[in-house]
Amino acid sequence: MREQGVAYLLWLGCCIGLFGLHRFYLDSFILGIVWLVTGGLFGIGQLVDLILIPGMVDGCNLKYNNQKQVVITTTAQPVMAQQPVYVQQPVIVQQPIVGYVPPQAYVQQTVQTTTVQQQY
Repeated sequence: MREQGVAYLLWLGCCIGLFGLHRFYLDSFILGIVWLVTGGLFGIGQLVDLILIPGMVDGCNLKYNNQKQVVITTTAQPVMAQQPVYVQQPVIVQQPIVGYVPPQAYVQQTVQTTTVQQQY
């Protein structure tokens, strides 16, 4: 759990030339290095951080609170085997619709042609 008071005290490190210590404290390591090398972005970033520290602390605390700790406990209890239960599902049979004519695309048509010869 991070505290705003500690972050503000580390922000004051800029008075002795140690810019960005509050960034390291709030887990912004890359920006902490940038602040240290550039002098807090030439002092402007350091002044902006003076206003942004409460939000940065809240964001850091939210990140740590969202990481839930999982505790696994085991108890020695016997495991009982159970018989599987089978449930018979009802079968629904649809009655054909009276007078229904399926589309022609699905019906195979067979045409029988016969030739009849007439005798005179």
